[in-house]
Amino acid sequence: LDEVIGLQAKKVQALKQHKKGLMQQLFPAEGETTPRLRFPDFREAGAWEFIPLEAIAPLVNDRVQLKDISNVNYVSTENILQDFGGVAVANKLPTVNSVSSFQAGDVLLANIRPYLKKVWAANFSGGASNDVLVFRPRNSQGGQYVAHILKNNRFINYVMAGAKGVKMPRGDINSIKEYPVPIPPETTEQQKIAHCLSSL
Repeated sequence: LDEVIGLQAKKVQALKQHKKGLMQQLFPAEGETTPRLRFPDFREAGAWEFIPLEAIAPLVNDRVQLKDISNVNYVSTENILQDFGGVAVANKLPTVNSVSSFQAGDVLLANIRPYLKKVWAANFSGGASNDVLVFRPRNSQGGQYVAHILKNNRFINYVMAGAKGVKMPRGDINSIKEYPVPIPPETTEQQKIAHCLSSL
């Protein structure tokens, strides 16, 4: 069993490295307008544009009553897992009347110590603490694409560059809203990239 677990861990690590390398090639490098690697159908599709994050996935500030939330669908900076690892069941609920509301398809970012890479694409609805930012893609088809953009070292480095505080740095919300998201000229290319990375 130990041997099987060890081999599985190696496989997961290899897939993570592969995905990281693939992401660097499927999105334009800094200062460029086309990616190094493109699907055959889109090689002649032209240059990408860069749009502020707020324009394609605005920050939402909806609220939900705490009485409608349980440990299973409450998300805080404590139970979003590091390194884009998803979420765990919360150990406790806060002592407030209401919390931020999120929906399935939203992308959540723990905004304390962003270098921990706590980003999660929600697959259910619930409530989140104030230190978790909730982004809602305008286009439901583009939700997975936005998730892959934010679950990326380039985005994390950008957030850290504008973060305030030393011991417990927080991302600057206005700066995060302005993050330049690379968008291909055709939505079908965007969907194909998201599908490819999700399958990994």
